[in-house]
Amino acid sequence: MQGGSGRVVGWCGTNTDIEDRKRAEEALRASEHTPRLLVDGTPDLVFTATADGEIEFVNKQILDYTGRTLEELKRWQTTDLVHPNETIQEAIALVQGLMCRNKVTLRMDSSENLPPILGGRIQLQQVVLNLVVNAIEAMANLESKLKELTIATRVVPDRMVEVAECDSGAGLETESMQKIFEASYTTKPGGMGMGLSISRTIVRNHGGRLWGTRNDGPGVTFYFTVQKDQ
Repeated sequence: MQGGSGRVVGWCGTNTDIEDRKRAEEALRASEHTPRLLVDGTPDLVFTATADGEIEFVNKQILDYTGRTLEELKRWQTTDLVHPNETIQEAIALVQGLMCRNKVTLRMDSSENLPPILGGRIQLQQVVLNLVVNAIEAMANLESKLKELTIATRVVPDRMVEVAECDSGAGLETESMQKIFEASYTTKPGGMGMGLSISRTIVRNHGGRLWGTRNDGPGVTFYFTVQKDQ
């Protein structure tokens, strides 16, 4: 610092210990890496996309189920005219091995001549995959009992297409049915409670809704609707 005459009257400065800086950088990298580990560790299928629909990130579960790399998934068109039945069949193909290992029987009740919908193929497949994987896991530990998964599609009023997924699992208590769409609520060991919450957001972004009901017999049924193309 200089006085009025220009003579140096004092000094000021900063000093950063190189080890402190290294520790800070390592802590920052660790904080960025931890969420990735958490998302990769969840049994849910998670991805993020830009406002334009470009895929930015997918977790390990999606890579395992699709058998594709992130770069390959990025090349998929995320918003297009898609046929509901074809989209569901493509999603089911990704978990055929999981169904076989758990001895789950699939029954399709697809309405013919369904109209196309304008939406994200990958996003809608993620909804289907989340519901199907949840159903398979709900039936995985059942003994001496038919493990059946039924997926039905149909046109409903208000220009909507409805998809219903019914399982014969253990079902859920009333309290759980009321909470399952809440972020961070889960009934699965090791789950993060993200799958159904994200699925509901995706469905809402497609102009529809997602809900679940307890069956009169065993299991639960989840429904979601999406708007038909103009």
